[in-house]
Amino acid sequence: MTVGDWVIVAKPTMASFLPENAGDMAAFLETARYSSSSIPQLEAYLDEQVASGTHDFEANLALLKLYLMFPEAQDVARIGMILKKAVAALPEPLLLQCRYLVPKALIKAQDDVAKTISLGKLIEGGRYEQFWTEGGEEFCDSMTGLRQGVSNAILGCMARGYTSIQVDRVAAALNVSEAEIPAALEASPVEGEIRDGALKFTATERTRKQNNDTTSELQSVNTLLKELMPLARV
Repeated sequence: MTVGDWVIVAKPTMASFLPENAGDMAAFLETARYSSSSIPQLEAYLDEQVASGTHDFEANLALLKLYLMFPEAQDVARIGMILKKAVAALPEPLLLQCRYLVPKALIKAQDDVAKTISLGKLIEGGRYEQFWTEGGEEFCDSMTGLRQGVSNAILGCMARGYTSIQVDRVAAALNVSEAEIPAALEASPVEGEIRDGALKFTATERTRKQNNDTTSELQSVNTLLKELMPLARV
């Protein structure tokens, strides 16, 4: 990294989305995924993720499914936590999958849940500045590690849509000064360098894989919808 020239290549890391006990949780889900007795364990595991800034999407998706199956056990605060984690995981389609597992009546009745979904859609749609003007900073302050997650999400979405973008637009998208962009990029899994007044994204194998996997990821969403259609009517 050369700070004076703003040349920086970030090293990708997804550690914040891979908790150490993910293997144990995967084994647990194999045997107890659809049992109401699993809800307390999954809720406790979610609380650990919130405290540590980690994210185990499969476990959280399983918890949302159980909330649909056993609505009397629904915990609105934890549903909000899962949605916020999914926003931080953008541009992966996790938020889309989660939205189909949250009853529309609950979204209408719970302002925090509706707000999280609305803000997530703004990032999905590339309306980054609107995200901040509609409460993005307050949203980021509501959970450990969420500010960094949102920054990563915005950079990830931009990397999928641009090969190069002017630094003033990046600063506005991240709601930071231009001088803070190198640090934000270095802390993210997105690779790129800043030169000639623009952020130029690196066509890494990871980025190419993400682009190539978009179709299969959306197909997995369709599969999820078919599987959960009866539950969604609960």
